[in-house]
Amino acid sequence: MSAELNAVTVFCEDMRAEASGSETLVGIWPDNLNLPAFPFTIPKLCIYTRIAVGIDYPHRNLSVTMTTPDRQEHALGTIDAALFTKSLEDARFHGAPMTTIIMRAVASPFNVLKPGRVEIYVKAHRKKVLTASLNIGLAPSEPNAS
Repeated sequence: MSAELNAVTVFCEDMRAEASGSETLVGIWPDNLNLPAFPFTIPKLCIYTRIAVGIDYPHRNLSVTMTTPDRQEHALGTIDAALFTKSLEDARFHGAPMTTIIMRAVASPFNVLKPGRVEIYVKAHRKKVLTASLNIGLAPSEPNAS
């Protein structure tokens, strides 16, 4: 893995940094989310992305983006090149084969205009890695009781 990039994203209801240095993700969502109607407002959408890169990864400019069901792309953030370089140097010093960088984003509120996919990407140089896909659909209607 010395020059590779891998990443995964989790969608959840809340994220908390604990005093111990750990993190708590609350209400992790499945890959499919059915809503009662469109448009719909989700009060809070938390996006937790964990990016792992090998210590010989050559690129220092990383960004995280979100594509919404209406195919709009939104920047969630960039990884500071100096922080990235420092993290790689620390990994090398400790003999680790890789380093991990966490990107957190919160959309509150998150307005969903129509069914479709929310996709999260990590972009580095000419590489675009899909890290998560949340399929948002319409919940089946309840049959009328007679």
